[in-house]
Amino acid sequence: MSKRESSSSTMASSSASTEKYHTDFCSQTADFVVRSCDGIRFKCHRLFLQESSPVFRTMLTLPQPGASTLMDSALKPPSIDLLEDSTTLEILLRIIYPMPQPTIESISVLAIAFFAAEKYDMAGVISTLRLHLRDERFLIGNPVHVFALACRFQFVVEAKAASRATLTANIHDPVNSEVFEKTGFKVADLISLHSLRHKRIDGMREFLDGDRFEGNALDFTCVTCDKKLNDITWPLLKASILKELYWRPLGDTIFAPDFLKSNAVQSFINSKCEECQERLIYEKGKTLAMISEFLKSLPESIDITR
Repeated sequence: MSKRESSSSTMASSSASTEKYHTDFCSQTADFVVRSCDGIRFKCHRLFLQESSPVFRTMLTLPQPGASTLMDSALKPPSIDLLEDSTTLEILLRIIYPMPQPTIESISVLAIAFFAAEKYDMAGVISTLRLHLRDERFLIGNPVHVFALACRFQFVVEAKAASRATLTANIHDPVNSEVFEKTGFKVADLISLHSLRHKRIDGMREFLDGDRFEGNALDFTCVTCDKKLNDITWPLLKASILKELYWRPLGDTIFAPDFLKSNAVQSFINSKCEECQERLIYEKGKTLAMISEFLKSLPESIDITR
C-alpha cells in the first residue's frame, strides 16, 4: 500500500470513528441516516419516514449522495443533513417509531417540535404532540404559549382550556413576545384574550351596580331608625372586588381567606347605622353568596371557531 493510500485509509477510519450516532437510533437494519444540526446522526428506516411524512417521501425518492452501489448502501446508508437539532429530531422519531414516547420538559421544546412536524407535514406527530398541550405543567406555567399554539393549529378544546388558564396569568409579560412572534400569533387572537378579561370585569361591574343590592338604592335607609344611610363600605367592597378581578380575572382569589380578611370585606361585614348602631346594615351572607354565584356565570374561555 502506498503512503498516499495509507493516509487516505487512516483519514476515513478517523472520520468514521468520530461520527456520533444516537444510542436509540443505531439499528443495523437501518437504511437511511438523518443528521441533526448539532451533529448527531440517527439511523432510520426509510419506510417509517416515508409513511409518516409526505415531505420525507418526496425527499427519499430523489437521488441521495453517499452510496453508489448496493454494497456501499449496506455498509454506509445514504444520509441527509437537517436544520433541526437532535432534541427535536429525537421527539419526531420517537413518535413515529414503536418505542417509548418522548418526554418533553419545556413549552419551548414542544413548540419547536410542533413547527418541525408542521414543516415535514407529519400529521400523526402533530396529533400526538397535541396531547402535551393538555399537560397541567404547561397549562399552569405557560398558558399563553399553549393558547398561541392551539390557535395556530386550530385545536378548539385546547384553546378553550388555555384561554381559561390565561385568566390567572399576566398576558403582558415580555416573555410572551417571543412566542407570539414564533407562532405567528394573530393580533385578533391576542385581542380575544383581552376581550375575555374585559367581559368578566365589565360584567361584574354591571352586576354590582345593579338594583339587586340595597346599597345602590338612592333611598337606602336603616330599617331600625329609618334614617337615610350614607354608607361607604359597599362602594369600597365593589371597588376591591373589581380590582381583584383586574389583576386576576379568573376571580379565584375573591372570597379566598386573604381576601375575606381584607379591610374592605371586614368593614362591609361589620358596617352599622351611624345613628342607632342597633343592627348590621347588610345581609352579609346573602350579598356575598350572590356575588360568588354570579362570578360562576361569567364567560371563562374562548371558542376559536366563532
